[in-house]
Amino acid sequence: MSCFLLITLVGGYFYQRHFSKQNTRLILQIKLAKHLISPSIFSPLVLRLAAEFARDKQWEQVAALYEEALTVDPNNPNMLNNLAYILGEKGDLDRAQSYLERA
Repeated sequence: MSCFLLITLVGGYFYQRHFSKQNTRLILQIKLAKHLISPSIFSPLVLRLAAEFARDKQWEQVAALYEEALTVDPNNPNMLNNLAYILGEKGDLDRAQSYLERA
């Protein structure tokens, strides 16, 4: 089941990236996946997807992915650090600092 869901999520991402500007569907799939996949699989998947969104400079989607993933893996230093950076760039310095302290 988790392998199928992983393929669905990655396939959904590439569909969204190449055929649609809206990523709402992918974010909803991530919200569902966090309940079905172990954190050891979920966290690297989110990091990879977030890197792809970052490559396209879709910072809102990157932040949303990290925030959602941190509900599953709240102490992941990579996600905490990356989210802090994004929030800092957006000017949300208080939240950025709190994530950096957790990292």
